Amino acid sequence: DEGVIDVPAEEYLQYGFNDYISKPIQSQKLEEMIQEYLSENCDLTNVVSSEPPLPEISSALLEIDRETGLSYCMNMTDLYQEMLATFCQQAKETLEQLENSYQLSDWANYAILTHGLKTNARTIGANNFAELSLQHEMAGKEKDEAFLLAEYGTYIDSLKKLIAKVEEIL
Repeated sequence: DEGVIDVPAEEYLQYGFNDYISKPIQSQKLEEMIQEYLSENCDLTNVVSSEPPLPEISSALLEIDRETGLSYCMNMTDLYQEMLATFCQQAKETLEQLENSYQLSDWANYAILTHGLKTNARTIGANNFAELSLQHEMAGKEKDEAFLLAEYGTYIDSLKKLIAKVEEIL
């Protein structure tokens, strides 16, 4: 996968690790590995999460094409790093505003906010998230409440995960 650092598992095993899972980590694979290394008396099958499960976010949705982002920054790495930091700051501020617009069914403002996220995501090379933002922008402009009510949670979760991914890069 593009953007994933590929470190051979053998390297970790040489340093005493028992096993290795490559990123992006799939929850099912992680659970299987944890189950494998816990004693036989432990059973994770009846563990109940206190939070409702969130829809699985496609790793492709969170891809960041560094070359594209750099091209918007005249191939200046320092400027690109600033753009990444600015994206995180503005996206965090936008999260609360999106929630307010959503709660008030203020779809016109929601469209404006998602338009800004779309533009900023493209600037850092997060093209797939930018496309998702475009869908939300258009739904806001068209007051497509059915789409927005059904897709809002996934969109916000995706944005939070993208912010976390960008913060890892920083």
